[in-house]
Amino acid sequence: MSYRMLPILAVCCLLLTTGTAAAKDAVQIEISLLQKLTEDSEAVTVATDTLTVSHDITVTARIGNVVFDLAVLSHSEETVTLRIEMITSGPSSTRTFQTYTIPFGLPAIVDSVIVKRRSFYRASLKPLGIIESEIDCEHDSADSTAFTSDPAPHFQMYFVPQSLGDYRWNIMRGYLELEYKELDKFYKFDDPQPVNLYLMPCYAPSMHYDRHHGFMIDPVKNNVMAVYNHEEKAAVSLGTNMMKFYKFWGYAPQFFVEGISSFADFNDYYIQEYMKNGATLDPRDHFVSDAYAGYEDPVMARRVAGSFCGFLAKSYEIGRFKRFYEIATDLTASSDLEEVYGRSIDSLVADWHYYIDTLSIDPGLFRYHAQRISYLREYNEAIALLEERYRRTGGSHRQAVDLANYYYRLGKYKDALEFFGIPLAGDSVEVRDIVTYANMLLINGLLDSASVMYERAILQDSMQAMAYLKIGKIRQHLGD
Repeated sequence: MSYRMLPILAVCCLLLTTGTAAAKDAVQIEISLLQKLTEDSEAVTVATDTLTVSHDITVTARIGNVVFDLAVLSHSEETVTLRIEMITSGPSSTRTFQTYTIPFGLPAIVDSVIVKRRSFYRASLKPLGIIESEIDCEHDSADSTAFTSDPAPHFQMYFVPQSLGDYRWNIMRGYLELEYKELDKFYKFDDPQPVNLYLMPCYAPSMHYDRHHGFMIDPVKNNVMAVYNHEEKAAVSLGTNMMKFYKFWGYAPQFFVEGISSFADFNDYYIQEYMKNGATLDPRDHFVSDAYAGYEDPVMARRVAGSFCGFLAKSYEIGRFKRFYEIATDLTASSDLEEVYGRSIDSLVADWHYYIDTLSIDPGLFRYHAQRISYLREYNEAIALLEERYRRTGGSHRQAVDLANYYYRLGKYKDALEFFGIPLAGDSVEVRDIVTYANMLLINGLLDSASVMYERAILQDSMQAMAYLKIGKIRQHLGD
């Protein structure tokens, strides 16, 4: 049976009463996805978000794989007139373009935006009211003159001149290309089109960003808009991976999209730690997208999703997970898993728990993941991973140097001094370690001790010109 996807307005169309909008007036709009298990069943809300649309700005928003371009044409005290363009990405793309006049508090409904076997999803747009909204970001992705662009094999990088993105785009390009290679080994998408990645210094008012991640995914335009400044660094592979799955595999509950998109993260280690600390983790608690998005600890929820989806994809092969993804819906995910994997959902969850309980993590993975997150300058978390590796293995001299380097990056010079000194206790000491330790002594203000270590470096290698220079500067400072 085939179904026609036609927009159905859930409210009566009204004659427009034009209102004069103040400069900062904006309309707050709730967008939702509702699922119907059959054509005649009750629609259940499974995903919700709220955004603000200023009177003179078209805002792009996404819920699931449905992308909206929303513009407020006018409003009165009772109604608002919206121009709505809606496109569903994925193998079965649909498009709706309508202008609706809607009373505040009542929804406009677009039916059958997603059809997965017997289930139907409808989109709801409900204007909630008029608020004052201050725009504190002057950058707009629609303004092509505001950005400089540089290409990469799988990405087109956009950044604002003189921003942090301008300073670090090349580093981020290297990180994202490495992440792309991991995705390509995991599942090869046949996509010749590069991802347009915008390193935004602030939250552009024309985009509605993910409530937890600081990025906006538009699989229709192949865009990822990521906030990237000194406080937030959302240009992560999670966003670019999610865009690929939405673009080529279509809709699935958010738990499974984020889970499979974070397959390369160190999820299993963190899940082990949660369970050791007494956490009771059941993936079924997050299968409905609203429950997943509203979980009190979004990082834990994503790690549960990543570990569970990674377990399914790697233990049973990625092709089977793809078959599940293609039929999965929010309200039927448990039975969909049972259908594809031929096991009860209780058994699958128990198998995942057993996998986590018995998993032995290669110590080398701690350094690998520390390096991954260092691209994002998450040095504190990188140190925590390296400290755990050091604890589990008993620590080697090279591991001590790894830790010392991260302490140095964070300006923790006393800690760096302690760990840079560990290799000096060995039988075979490299001159570079002596010089590095001398530098740390110097930074910590221990001039006499630093001078002794520089002299030791010269005794081992008389060509150490920098050591001579440092000794000279120390003696000059001390008046010798």
